[in-house]
Amino acid sequence: MAHFSLFLSLITLSLYSHFIDAQQNPNSPCYDINGLPRRCEPVFSNIAYGLPAKATNTCGQEVTTDDSGRPYLPRKVDSFRTFYRQTGASGNTKYRDYCDQNSADPSKRHPAQNMVDLDSSSSRRTWWQSITLYESKERNLGDMVTASITLHLGKAYDITYIRLRFQSPRPESFAIFKKTTEMSEWEPYHYYSATCRSTYNLTQEGMIDTPTRAVCTGDYSAITPLSGGNVAFGTLDKRPNAYEFDRNPVLQEFVTATAIQIRLTRLNTFGDEVFEDTSVLQSYYYAISDISVGAKCKCNGHANECVQSASEDGVQRVVCVCQHYTTGADCGQCLRTHNDRPWAPASITQPSTCQECQCNGRSDLCYFNQTLYERTGSGGYCEGCRDFTDGPHCELCRRNYYRSDPRDVCRPCNCDTTGSVQQQCNSYGQCECKPGVTGVKCDKCEANYYDFDSYGCRDCDCKKAGSFDNQPYCDSRNGQCVCKENVEGQDCSVCKPGYFNLDLDNKFGCIACFCNGKTSECTSASGYSRAYINSFFDTGNEDWRVGDIISADSSSSFNGITEDVGVNSVGYDGQLYFYAPQRFLGNQQFSYDQFLEFNLRIGESEGRPSQRDVILEGNGRSIYLPLFAQQNPLPSVTTQHYKFRLNEHSNYGWTPTLSALEFQRLLSDLTAIKIRGNFNNPGAGFLDDVRLHTANYGPQIGDLSSIERCKCPEQYIGQHCELCAPGYKRLVPFGGKSLECVPCECNGHSDTCDPESGACICQHDTVGHNCEKCKEGWYGNALLGTPTDCTVCPCPGQGACYEQLDMSVSCLNCPEGYSGDLCDMCEDGFYGDLSSGDDCSLCDCSGNVDSNAVGNCDTTTGICLKCIYNTTGDHCENCLSGFYGNATADEKGDCKPCECNMYGTNATMADACEENDGQCACLPYVTGRQCDECFEGYYNLESTEGCIACLCDPTGSSSTKCDIYTGQCMCKPGIGGLRCDICMEDYYGFSSSGCDACNCLEIGSASQQCDDSGQCVCKDETRITGQLCDTCHENKYNLTAGCLDCPACYNLVQDAVKDIRENLDNLTETLKNINENPNVADDADFTRQLDALSDEIDRMLKEAQDLQMSGGSVPNDIQNIEDDLRKLQDTVIETRLLIEISNQNYQSIDPSALSKRISDLTGEVSDVRADFLKTSDNLYSQIGLALGKNGNEQRSQNMTAMAQQSAALLKQQQEDSEKIVMTADNANEISNNGYSLALAVVASPDDLRGKLEELNDRIIEGQENLETANATAQRALAEAIKLYDDAIGLLNDVRSIVVPSADAPAEQEAQAILEDALQYKIKIEELLSNYSSLLNDTRETLSQAEDVYNRTYAEQQITDAMMAEVDVALEKARQAINAPASMLASGRAQLRLLQESDQNVKLYKERALEALKKIPEIEAILDEANNVTSEAQDAIEGATQVATEAKTIAMDAVITANEASENAAKILAEAQKAKEAADAESAITDMHEKNLMELEKRINMLGTQEEEKKLVEAVLTEAEKARRLANDTATELKEDSEKVDDILAALSQLPTLNTTELDRLEMEIEMLEADYEASQIDSQLKTLTEFSSLQRLMGQTQANSLTELVAAVANIQLIVETIPDNSTCFTPPLLEPTSPDKKKRRRQRKLRKRLRH
Repeated sequence: MAHFSLFLSLITLSLYSHFIDAQQNPNSPCYDINGLPRRCEPVFSNIAYGLPAKATNTCGQEVTTDDSGRPYLPRKVDSFRTFYRQTGASGNTKYRDYCDQNSADPSKRHPAQNMVDLDSSSSRRTWWQSITLYESKERNLGDMVTASITLHLGKAYDITYIRLRFQSPRPESFAIFKKTTEMSEWEPYHYYSATCRSTYNLTQEGMIDTPTRAVCTGDYSAITPLSGGNVAFGTLDKRPNAYEFDRNPVLQEFVTATAIQIRLTRLNTFGDEVFEDTSVLQSYYYAISDISVGAKCKCNGHANECVQSASEDGVQRVVCVCQHYTTGADCGQCLRTHNDRPWAPASITQPSTCQECQCNGRSDLCYFNQTLYERTGSGGYCEGCRDFTDGPHCELCRRNYYRSDPRDVCRPCNCDTTGSVQQQCNSYGQCECKPGVTGVKCDKCEANYYDFDSYGCRDCDCKKAGSFDNQPYCDSRNGQCVCKENVEGQDCSVCKPGYFNLDLDNKFGCIACFCNGKTSECTSASGYSRAYINSFFDTGNEDWRVGDIISADSSSSFNGITEDVGVNSVGYDGQLYFYAPQRFLGNQQFSYDQFLEFNLRIGESEGRPSQRDVILEGNGRSIYLPLFAQQNPLPSVTTQHYKFRLNEHSNYGWTPTLSALEFQRLLSDLTAIKIRGNFNNPGAGFLDDVRLHTANYGPQIGDLSSIERCKCPEQYIGQHCELCAPGYKRLVPFGGKSLECVPCECNGHSDTCDPESGACICQHDTVGHNCEKCKEGWYGNALLGTPTDCTVCPCPGQGACYEQLDMSVSCLNCPEGYSGDLCDMCEDGFYGDLSSGDDCSLCDCSGNVDSNAVGNCDTTTGICLKCIYNTTGDHCENCLSGFYGNATADEKGDCKPCECNMYGTNATMADACEENDGQCACLPYVTGRQCDECFEGYYNLESTEGCIACLCDPTGSSSTKCDIYTGQCMCKPGIGGLRCDICMEDYYGFSSSGCDACNCLEIGSASQQCDDSGQCVCKDETRITGQLCDTCHENKYNLTAGCLDCPACYNLVQDAVKDIRENLDNLTETLKNINENPNVADDADFTRQLDALSDEIDRMLKEAQDLQMSGGSVPNDIQNIEDDLRKLQDTVIETRLLIEISNQNYQSIDPSALSKRISDLTGEVSDVRADFLKTSDNLYSQIGLALGKNGNEQRSQNMTAMAQQSAALLKQQQEDSEKIVMTADNANEISNNGYSLALAVVASPDDLRGKLEELNDRIIEGQENLETANATAQRALAEAIKLYDDAIGLLNDVRSIVVPSADAPAEQEAQAILEDALQYKIKIEELLSNYSSLLNDTRETLSQAEDVYNRTYAEQQITDAMMAEVDVALEKARQAINAPASMLASGRAQLRLLQESDQNVKLYKERALEALKKIPEIEAILDEANNVTSEAQDAIEGATQVATEAKTIAMDAVITANEASENAAKILAEAQKAKEAADAESAITDMHEKNLMELEKRINMLGTQEEEKKLVEAVLTEAEKARRLANDTATELKEDSEKVDDILAALSQLPTLNTTELDRLEMEIEMLEADYEASQIDSQLKTLTEFSSLQRLMGQTQANSLTELVAAVANIQLIVETIPDNSTCFTPPLLEPTSPDKKKRRRQRKLRKRLRH
C-alpha cells in the first residue's frame, strides 16, 4: 500500500509540475527578462462585439391583441410597424419606413444584436430600434418611450470607455449602469439629461468630487444631430485620484463590471408631439447602431490573456490564463500549492506572486489560514500530508504516530490499549502509561505494582518504613509486601500487636510496648521532642565517679586542658569503671530504643575489651556488652566515638537477653551506668562527651514518636498504665507501679481511695482509713455500709451532739444568740425563724435605738420597733418624711427638715425632698435646693407654675439674663423693648453693637425718625438731600430757607460740569482701553504734555515739602492717619492672635452671632462707601455753587466754601479710617466674647465634647469672614480714594475754566487748601501701597504672562497657517512633477505590452497547432487510464466493504459469545458469506490486472516521436505502478480473507464459552483492523480519484487552450486591421465631426487616457 501511495504522489507531482511550469514561462509578459514576476494585463479590445444584447422593447414585434385581449385591426398593426425617419436640421423632412422582425428583408429587422455586430459601413449599417411614441401611446405603455439595453459580459472586465452611436436623435435623458459582480445590484455610472433635477432628482454638475459618485450632466442631450450622434463615456474622466489608479482599490472596483446597461429615459423631440399627429408620433423612437465597450479582461495583474473555457456546467465562459501561481476566472485566488501568503492583485511595484506552501515535501495541496499567517508569517496550511504526517506544514506526525528525527517517516506508536492512557506516544515511541504501568508500549506493571487491567496497575503501596531493609517490594500476583520483623499488613503499614511507632530508621520497624506489663496495646504519644542528658566536662568532672565493678569509691580526675575525666589503674590489679552521676539515672524509660553515646581513648596503643565493658543496672537486674559491640571500634590512644542502641533485640548484643518488658523496666528504674576505664593492667582511660538520648514533653529539638501512649485496662490509668484507676489501689500499699491494682475497701462509703496507700476518700459523712466512723456533727453506726448510716446533729451550725440512752439527742455547745436543749430559740437582741431553718442573727437598727431598752426588735423578723433621731424603717435606716440627711451616719441626729419654697416647689410634693441632699421637687425652670431661684434667662418665680423664659434677643441684648420680677432684658445702646429686639425711637441700624442715632437735621427733616439705613425723611426731597437732610441739591442753596434755586445763569455752569463729567468718564474709559491694550504711540505732543504734567507734580511735591517743614495742621493730620492705620494693623494682628488662642483653647463661637456681626461690619463698610459718594456729590455741588454766582464777592465766597468743603472731605476720610479701626475693635470684641464662651464651655464638661468639632468649624468660618470684612474695607477705601481722585481731576478741569479774576488772597487760600488735599491724597496712596503692592505685582505679572501667551499664540497661529500653505504648495509641486513621469512610464509599458502580445500570439498559435495533433492520442490514453482507475476504485471499495463487514462480524461474534454460545453458528454463516465476497473481489482484481497488461500493449503501439515517446514511457511507468498497487491490494485482501477464515474456524470450534479464546480472537481482529488502517486504502482511493480528475482536466485544458488561441488570433487580427498602415500610434474611432485642431487635441487626450488606463 505504501508503494501505491508513493506511485500516486509521483503521478500527481509530475502532472502538477507541468501545470506550474506553465505559470513560470519566462517568455510570458508576466515575467521580465530576468525571469522575475511582474504585473501583466490582457490586451485592450472592444468586448461588446458579438455579446448577446437584450433590449426591453424592439420595433416590429408581433402584436395582435391589446391588454384586454381584443384583436387589433390589421391597419392598427401596420401602423405599429410604421415609422418615419427624420432628416434635415429641424427634423421636418421625413420619409416613411417600416420595421418587422419577421421580415425576410434584413434591412427591415432591427433586433438588439445589431448594436454589437461592428457593422460600420454606411451602406450596410444595421441598428436596433425601439417602438415609436405612437405605439407606446396606443398600447397604453406610457406617454414617453423608455427602453433598457443590457450587455452581459460573461466575466469581470476593467472598463475604459463606453461608446454609443445613435441612428436616431440622442435621447434627452439616459443613463449608464453597471454590475460589479453577477450577483450585485445595478450601480449608476453616469446620468445624461437636460433636466437632471426633474428626471433623476439630481443637480447638474461639471465636477466629480468623489471617485465613485455618479453625476448628472447635460452632455449629449441636444436633439442634433438627428442621426449618427455619438455618446462617449470614460470611466476615469474627471475622476479624483485617477492618476493614482494603481494604488486606489476604490477606483479599481469602480471600473470593474460584469454587465452594462443603457437606460433610455426620455426622447428628444421638437415639441410637436403635443398635437398627437400620427406621423409625428411615429417619427419619435430610439435607435442605436453601435455599442462599443473598450475594456481589458480583469485578471488582477496576474494574466496577459483571457480565453474561452468550459465550466463545470458545460457553458463556455471567458477566463484568465493565470500566471504567478494564481487561478480562477479572474486570477482571484492562489493555486492549491501556493497559499503561503494571502492573495493580492498585482501592481506596478508589487507583483504579489503567490508563494508555495512549506509542506516539507509531504503534501502537494494547501489552503491559506489567516490566523496561522498572523501568528507565524506563513499562512499555508498543508492538506493530505503523506508519510503519516500532520500539522500546518506536515511537520508533525499524525495522531498515534511518532518519529525522533524530522527526516524520518512517522511510525505507529502501537501503545498497549490496556496499559496506555492514549494511543499517542512521544517522539521516542514511549507511550503514556496508566498509573503503575511501565514499558515502551505500556504493557506491564511497574515494580511494586500488581493487577494489570484497563485501569492500570494497582500500587502495592508498600510503606518504606515497614518494608524489609526499607526497600518496598511486593508479590506481583497478590500485592503482598515483604515487611520488617515487627511489622505486618498487606502494605507493611501496621505494627504487630504489642508494638508501635513504625519508623524508617528502625531496622525491625516497630518497638515493643512497655505499659508496665499491663497491656500490649499502645500508640505513639504526641507532643514529645528529642532531649539529651549530657556531660561535656567543660569545667569539671560533673560528679562522675570511679570504682570497680561493684561500687564507686572515688571521684574521677578532671583534666582542664583536654576537658575530659580520666582513670589510671596503676597500683590496682583489676578493671576500673566510670560511674554516671545521678542525673543519668532514675526513670529513663524515654531512652528505650535510643542511644547512649560517649568518646573514649586509652593510654596504651591497644586494649583488651571484655564482656562487661558497658554495664546498665536497674530494677534488680544488670545487662552488659563489650565495647566493640554494635559495630563500635576497639579502644586506642586516639579518641573514638561509641554509640549503643538501648534495645533488647539480640542483634544489639546486650547480655543477658531480656524481654522488651524487662529491658524497659530496667530503664524505668536505672540505678547505675558503668563505662570501663582501663583496658590494660596497669592502664589509663579518658572519657568525654557522654550523651544519653531521652525525650521531653513540649517542642524543643525535633518531634519524637518513640514515646508510647498505652491503652490501659479498666483498673489502670496513665500514659504507661503506671497508675491505679479511681476505685483501685496497689495490692500492697506503696508496693510500686509493677504491682497490680485491686478495688478499694471503704465499707460502702466511697468508690475511690488513694491508689498507693489505699486510704479511702470517704462519703456519706464518714471518716477513717476505711470510712469506719461518722464525722463530727453527725451521729450513727458507719459500719452498716449504707448511705444513711450517719445522721446530722439537730444543732445550729451543725454543732456536735451525742445520742443519749433513751435515743434522744442533745447539743453540746449552742452558738451565740441561741438557747434551749437543741439550741432552738433566739436570745433577746437576736432574731430568726428557726422553724423555717433560719439562723439567729443580731438585730440591725443602724444604731438609732436605745441600747438599754428591751424589745428593740422583733425576735422572729428582726424589724426594729423603737427608732429615734427622726429616723424610720425596718432597720431605722431612713429619715422621716420632711427630713433629709444620712440616717446611718456614725454621728447620729443627721436627719434635718427640708424647708422647701412654697412658690417654686411642686404642690403635690411640698412636704418632701430628696433624702440624700434635701433637694426639693422644683417647678419647671426653677432651681436651688429649696426651689427658690429661676434658671438663668428665666424670671417670675411667684407665678406658682414655674419660671418664664426671658427670650432676650441675642443681637440686641448684652446678656441672656433679665429682671427676675419684670423680665426686662439688658439692652445695648439705642435698643429698646422688653426683649431688646427693636431700636429706640429716633434710632436705626439694629445690630450687635446697638442702634445708631438718626441725628436728622431739624431744619431739613420732616421727622427725627430715619429708615433702617439711617436715611432721614427730608422735607422737600427735590431740593434737600443728604442722609441727615443737611445738604441742598446741586444748583440749590440756602438750606435754612429751604434750598432756593440758583440763578438761571448757573445752569450754564451745571451744563459745563456735566460735560466735564462726561469727559472724565471718557478719559476713564480711554485709560482702561490703554491699560488693557497698551500700544506704543509716537506722539510728540503727548510727550510734551506728559513732561509738563511731571514738572507740575514735582512743583506741587516741593511745595508740600516746604509746607511740611514750615509746620501746620496738614502734616499732623497725615501723621494721625498713619498712626490710625498702624493701630488698625496692630489691632488686626491682635485679633488674629486672639483667634488662634481661642482655637487652641477649643473655643466655641455662635455661628449666628458671628454671621450677624460680619453682616454689621459689611454694612458699616457700605456706609463708609456711601459717605464717600455723598461727599463727592456735595463737592461737585459746591463747585457748581462756587462758579455759579455773578460778581466778585459772590465768587470769592463760593471759592472759599469750596476750599472748606475739600477740608471737610479730608476730615471725612480720617473719620472713615477711624471707623475701620472701630470695625477691627469690634472684631476683637467678638473674639473676646468667643474666648469667654469657650471658657464657659470648658467649665461645663457635659457640653464640651459635643461642641469641640463644631467649635473648630466656627473658628475657621470666623477667620474667613473677618478676612472678607477686612478685604471689603480695603476695597471701600480704595474706591473712596478713586472718587477723591476724580474730584481732584474735576477741580483741575474747573480751574481751567476762564472766570472773572478773583481776589488774590481768596484764590491763594483756595489753592493752598487744594494742595493740602493733594498731599493728603499722595500720602494716603503711599500708605495703601504698603498693603496692596504684592497684589499689584502679582496682577501685573499675570497680565504680562497673559500678554506674552496671547502674542505667542497669535504668532503660532500665523506660523501654522503659513506651514499649511507651504505643505499644500509642496504637495502640488510633487504631483506636477510625478504626473508626467507616471504618464510616460504607463505609455511605455502599454506599448511594450502590445508588442509582446503580438509575439506571444504567434508563439501560442504554433504551440496550439502542435498540441492539436497530439490530442486524439492523449485522449485515448486518458480514457484507458480512466477505465482502469475506475475498475481499481471499484475493487478497492469492494475490499474495503469486505474488511469492514469482517470487522463488524467479528465484533458481533465477541458480543454474542459473551451472551450465549449457541449464536456462534449464525455468525459463522455470515462470516462465510463475507469470505465468498472477498474471493469474488479478488477475482475482479485479477481481471483488472489483465486489463492493465492489455493497456500496456496498446500504449507501446503509439507513435515514435521523441516527445510522445517520453510521455508514453511516463504513462507506462505510472500504469505499472498502478498494476503493482492492485496486486498488492489483492494480496492484502487475500491475507485478510485468510485471517477471517481462521477467525471463523475458531468460532465454529467453540463448544462452550471460552473467554481466553475470545480475547485472543478479539486481539486478532484488532490487529486485522490495524492492518486495514495502515494500508490506507481510503487515502489511496482518494489519490487515484484525484489523478483521474487531473487527467481529464489536462485534456480539457489542452482543448480549451486551442480554442482560446484561435479566438485570440482572430481578435488580434481584427485589432490590427483597424490600425492605419502608416501610423505609429493608435487612433481611436471618430465619435463626432470636429475641426482638425479639435480632432488633434482630442486624439491626444484620448491617447493619454488610454495610456494612463
